[in-house]
Amino acid sequence: MTEPLSNALADLAEQVKLANEQFLLARRTTAESALRAGGLLIDAKDRCAHGEWLPFLKRAGINERTARNFMTLARSGIKPDTVADLGGIRAALEHLASERAAAAIREENAALKAEQAVLEAEIAALKAEIKRFSEMHVLFEKGGFEAVVAAKDEEIRVLKTRVEREVKDRQSWGRSADFWEKKARDLGYSKERA
Repeated sequence: MTEPLSNALADLAEQVKLANEQFLLARRTTAESALRAGGLLIDAKDRCAHGEWLPFLKRAGINERTARNFMTLARSGIKPDTVADLGGIRAALEHLASERAAAAIREENAALKAEQAVLEAEIAALKAEIKRFSEMHVLFEKGGFEAVVAAKDEEIRVLKTRVEREVKDRQSWGRSADFWEKKARDLGYSKERA
């Protein structure tokens, strides 16, 4: 059980509490004022013709850097409570800058990953091409250009023979299927083809 505070300490606690509440209110009011000023500055900048912006700022009694900071806060959509919770205008601006930097890094990272994927695909294609040409290079080393052409001619002859054989096999299978289908129909096991 805690001991009750003396009257003097209890009085000081109330004064600290009041001062802290005033501080928090002032910080929130400052944030609201900065955001309101930022919105007004955005509106004013949109209305200013070329060369009118700096004279406008001078008349408004605000320097260009402060105006830029207030407009940045207003454009961000940040709430006054957030500005106050972050520790004020400068801290909120630093927070926004770090968020923008993080977003830029994420975008750059995504772009680099996409570029990496493209490069990896190009490398794979080049490796396949190297493999294809390395076989021809071995033949070339053994017998020159004529050896490469002769080997490719042999590959073509083998493929052509295989295709001819497969065509004959399919024709034979087709005749066989027709024969057995007719036989099945004759024996009453199958219906006529449509």
